[in-house]
Amino acid sequence: MNASGIRISGTNSDSVQIDSNHVKADTADYSCYKGIVVDNSGWAKVRRNTIEDFYYVGLYSGGSAGLAHCGSSSDSGRNNVYWNIEGDSVCAGSYFVQNDSTDSMNAIYNWYGSSSPSSSKFSGKIRWSPYLTAKYAGAGKAAEPPRVEALVSGIEVYKEDLYVEPNPFNVKARIFYTVPTQENRSGMAVNLYVYDTRGNQVRTLLTGYKAAGSYMIDWDGRDEKGLEMQSGMYFCRYEFAGKIITQKIILTR
Repeated sequence: MNASGIRISGTNSDSVQIDSNHVKADTADYSCYKGIVVDNSGWAKVRRNTIEDFYYVGLYSGGSAGLAHCGSSSDSGRNNVYWNIEGDSVCAGSYFVQNDSTDSMNAIYNWYGSSSPSSSKFSGKIRWSPYLTAKYAGAGKAAEPPRVEALVSGIEVYKEDLYVEPNPFNVKARIFYTVPTQENRSGMAVNLYVYDTRGNQVRTLLTGYKAAGSYMIDWDGRDEKGLEMQSGMYFCRYEFAGKIITQKIILTR
């Protein structure tokens, strides 16, 4: 019963990253006690993992040598942590995230199931809100190697480098984008635009230099003049290093 899906212990390194794994308990005996455990391992990053049907805690951080870093406002976690049968007696005393340190832990922009998460499901000092309101589709793909969409100037570009949620949206869409690491450079010039179906650029969301990392920006469904756009289909266009990635966005009024 004390088994953990993935455990990192004693590395004391900020360079460790647990990324794109899928941890699922056997619901016959709920043998997965803790989904992902980071114990005395510096500021290890936990990103884009799916952890489901754990018995006690999905993401656990313990020890005195650093905390698990499970997502912040500038580097979103995009982990899916949930039970398939919410309200089951197995889930009653369980936590999405537990922090046994006296320091505050970041666990922002993760998906904690289809119901609005309760603070009672987080143990310890944890910043867990804002959170994703829809499951992150790019998480938990460990069974398959990440699909490289293109190779530009030595940069591997992934489809998951641009993600929008909620989608469709009514008031505000959160657009998550990744600035890849390029050899001998710590960042690059990036542009982020919104286009309508006729190919007209209706909004500039971002233009400038960004350091390598994961980011989030909002679109409020308005054009450059601040006027509300009509319901319909739009496209988010992300440009960097000579590469263009687009993502469809549906606006409903």
